[in-house]
Amino acid sequence: MADRGSFHLGYEIDPKTGKPGADEVVVGSSDLTTHGVVVGMTGSGKTGLAVVLLEEALLSGIPVLVLDPKGDMANLALVFPDLAPESFRPWVSEAEAQAAGVSVDEYAAKQATIWREGLASNGIGPERLQALKDAADVTIYTPGSTAGVPLNVVGSLQAPPLSWDTDAEALRDEMGRHADQLEIVNRCARALSSSLELGEAFHRFVQEVRSALPFDRLALVLADGGRARVIADAGLGEEEPQHSEWMRPVSETVLGELLRDGTTIVNDDMAESPRYPEELEIAGLGLRSRVAAPLSLAGRTLGAISVSRVDPAAFTRDEVHLVTLLGRQVATAIENMRAFEAERAAGEELRRLSALRAASLPDVGSVIAQIEASLVNRGQNR
Repeated sequence: MADRGSFHLGYEIDPKTGKPGADEVVVGSSDLTTHGVVVGMTGSGKTGLAVVLLEEALLSGIPVLVLDPKGDMANLALVFPDLAPESFRPWVSEAEAQAAGVSVDEYAAKQATIWREGLASNGIGPERLQALKDAADVTIYTPGSTAGVPLNVVGSLQAPPLSWDTDAEALRDEMGRHADQLEIVNRCARALSSSLELGEAFHRFVQEVRSALPFDRLALVLADGGRARVIADAGLGEEEPQHSEWMRPVSETVLGELLRDGTTIVNDDMAESPRYPEELEIAGLGLRSRVAAPLSLAGRTLGAISVSRVDPAAFTRDEVHLVTLLGRQVATAIENMRAFEAERAAGEELRRLSALRAASLPDVGSVIAQIEASLVNRGQNR
């Protein structure tokens, strides 16, 4: 991009005194065209440097979009060119003032003095602060909250049917539920990816799922040609989560429909309305309701995750959505384990072939010894 000015970052520190010297640290805006990272120990000034860079960008007329999960960068909106105590008063902490043994007004005056003197020591006066305040309008968007400008970042970018004016609490609850579900799914996916041994990984996965989504039986099924291969199951009928390897025709299972349509299937009562031969067997274990979601990866359905309970119609809408999300994440973890297994099998086959080759080749040392003995015998015979 064209150089819109230089970023003033401060002054070089005199290593002898530990205080700022006279040499200014300046970075041209045209040098900052791709990516950067600020690295440092806790308390070393990472956030401060980031704020300075953003302020200098704004002063240079460069638009800034900040994604700030922690909330530090909202202070960019707090620019007080007059540096007056009354400007700081609404933003100081009453608890900090109490801890310091002073009134809130006195604490605000103290903070104003600290900022005035600190900025002046770096050559920043009220004029530069006013220029920063005039350079840009700062808008703070707050997903899931009305503290700033509300923003819907869940699901579609379409405006939600509810109104923030009348249904703010309901909207916050909905976004909170979605955030909780994503956290659960990530925990379960990490558990399944914690080991490349499927049995151990599934054991950890089951523990995470059970803590968030109580079930009476859970199974992972993969499509293997025209057959459904159950690779792991837990719950009723199994005392411990275990890595299974039994198969049956896809047409006899829910997997056939999942492979065809790719959408989550709910059966509220398998005992009353079994849709597949396998559901008769599952109902025979005392299970009534089931959610089966596709293990989807890059538009492909690898298999299914099946979650069942003994009560009919036992799954809420949120729980069905959670199982669907689990299916997407589990697919990625299983594909990684498959790739590892294939690579390990290929390595073992190479080692086996190498051993066979070594065993079939003659012992070179023995051959040389035989040749030498033959030559010696010939020489003696002459």
